[in-house]
Amino acid sequence: EAWEGEGAMPSLPAEWRGVPLYVASERHGRGLDLDVGYVLLPAPPATPAGYLHLAGRCGRQGKPGTVVSLATHQQAPRLAAYSRLLGLRLERLGGDGRSPEEPASAGS
Repeated sequence: EAWEGEGAMPSLPAEWRGVPLYVASERHGRGLDLDVGYVLLPAPPATPAGYLHLAGRCGRQGKPGTVVSLATHQQAPRLAAYSRLLGLRLERLGGDGRSPEEPASAGS
């Protein structure tokens, strides 16, 4: 079933409960109340409020949560601006999963 238009998805289908991974666009992630520990954002949302809303799908009710935000070099300044504006701590990783300051191992 597809949900069209603005606003929240009306309800979570029963067969989706207990699924370890949910994929939703910024538009369709609204209104979801899921017990997840991780959120993967394949690109920075259009606004800081959108970032905060989607990131807020994890770590609810005092539980820990981790948001992984993917960004191109062109999108990185927007993500950094969101971080400053929202008071978030970002950990930047290179394309190979290392911090940019971390040296490559001999086998890399």
